[in-house]
Amino acid sequence: MAQGRKRKRRRATFYTPIAVVLIAIAVYFGISVFFRVTDIEIVGAERYTAEQILSASRVSRGDNLLLLDTKEVTENITTRLPYISDVVVEKRIPDKITMTVTESRPVAAIDVGGQWWLLDQKGRALEKAERVDIAGKVRVEGLAPENVVAGQALVVSQKDEKKREAVSRLLIALEREGMMGRCEWIDVSNIAALTMRYDNRFTVVLGTIDNIDKNLVRLVGVIDQIEEGETGRIDMTDDFEARFIPDS
Repeated sequence: MAQGRKRKRRRATFYTPIAVVLIAIAVYFGISVFFRVTDIEIVGAERYTAEQILSASRVSRGDNLLLLDTKEVTENITTRLPYISDVVVEKRIPDKITMTVTESRPVAAIDVGGQWWLLDQKGRALEKAERVDIAGKVRVEGLAPENVVAGQALVVSQKDEKKREAVSRLLIALEREGMMGRCEWIDVSNIAALTMRYDNRFTVVLGTIDNIDKNLVRLVGVIDQIEEGETGRIDMTDDFEARFIPDS
């Protein structure tokens, strides 16, 4: 009896790894044969065609849906198509993939070694531009990128990383508050006293990068208290009181 039980245990021990292998093979075979991409939907595209986005994504009909790397798909699109800032990739069992794209707008411009580049609302480089193309765009001053690659953040030295962050934060805040169209330029030369030209009337000292958001909100109220037509400098570096110095 004891020997019979031992033989049964040995058989069970022998068969278990085989069963695991067979199950793994069956699962792999199932994944390989089924869940093939047949339906691809692209949402939110205006500047680029669906064909351009699909080509950039490197996704093809027949690819395995479950093995598709959504992060890689996003990176493929945003690096190859500069005017797309973000992509949400959704897998829908059994055979559909949806790519929802967010497109960038050229809202700012920066001079890099005599060549103008357009930037989006996050400070990403979009494309080279002529002087005539930057009309109505926010000029970025006080930052000297070491390199510019379309579709990517400006490449700067380590000492200028805070300045690059300030450009991005300020553009995002201006966009959010609906103030982008009234800003002529931003200057990040002094990271402790970020400055911009606003409404063709005021040079505004916003202070540090941490004060950008609240000081843009404060600025609207400050301007409301200034006589129409007056021009000058608004110093907002004091957390408690903004100071207006009229032009002489």
